[in-house]
Amino acid sequence: RIEFIGALALHGYPEHAVKAAEGAAAHWPNDALFHFSLMQLACGNPEVVMPPLDETLARIRSTRNEILSTIHQMDAVMELIELGYCPNVAPATVHRAVEAALDNPRMRVQRQNLLLLQARALRREGRRAESREVFRQAVEIKPVMILLIQGVVDEMDLGRPDAGDLETARFYLGAAQSDPRVSSVDRWSHRNDLELLQQWLAAVEADRGLRKIPAPAEPSGRDE
Repeated sequence: RIEFIGALALHGYPEHAVKAAEGAAAHWPNDALFHFSLMQLACGNPEVVMPPLDETLARIRSTRNEILSTIHQMDAVMELIELGYCPNVAPATVHRAVEAALDNPRMRVQRQNLLLLQARALRREGRRAESREVFRQAVEIKPVMILLIQGVVDEMDLGRPDAGDLETARFYLGAAQSDPRVSSVDRWSHRNDLELLQQWLAAVEADRGLRKIPAPAEPSGRDE
């Protein structure tokens, strides 16, 4: 049913998509999935009546089905917010939705994905320190290469990162290079990326006077 709603919206039938989403939400009163479909539809049409947030949160806490689909729909709403296409939905809505999901044991099995989503919402709210901490918690659940690389880039991409930012970046880089939980295949596939990140980090640290880049070794002057 969720695919049908998306197809209606994609092919230029937003009114029919709204009616389908409203009908599905009424038919499955314990599922939050279709509430997030309505949020997405409201992003493109301010006349769409969004479901009450308290009702959405209650559904999230009690939902037992379509766990991954619900999280995907939450993610889709967050992406629209990040792209600036959803001015009538605040990042705090997604943040509160994640908190409700973490209260639901069935949804909490997707804790890493939920925390990553929460970190994005907090970042969008301007709560950078909290966002960084939540992202760290998500990475710790299962360090994977793409998240560790993202952690390095996010800490470095601040215009002028301070010592704390660089220390966190080095932590993520070190995990990407040597944490045994990271796939060796991923490490090999991203070996050039890791080398470039290492050089970037070392150069910025040297510029801040935090770490010196070793000078090339001098020739020994002896014939071997």
